[in-house]
Amino acid sequence: MTKTPTLETAFARFVNAQVQSGALASRRNILNAVRRLVQHELASADADIQHLRDALQLGIDSGPGRDAEEGFDDLERRYRAMGAGRTA
Repeated sequence: MTKTPTLETAFARFVNAQVQSGALASRRNILNAVRRLVQHELASADADIQHLRDALQLGIDSGPGRDAEEGFDDLERRYRAMGAGRTA
């Protein structure tokens, strides 16, 4: 039966391989790099959430919406008028 390595074991192997290959000088360097990456990802996620909140607020501030059928009917009238050579 194959044993699935735990995250700790997999991470320890990764860290050891990085140090042994010379990619990073020490375990501390690797942990600092991981910390920076996680901080960057969290900041990026926060920025995405803020962007969505801003877009939602923009929609709220734009005022009441209108029924989709009413909008489509309006568009249909405009296009029919354009096809007849006049503007609505």
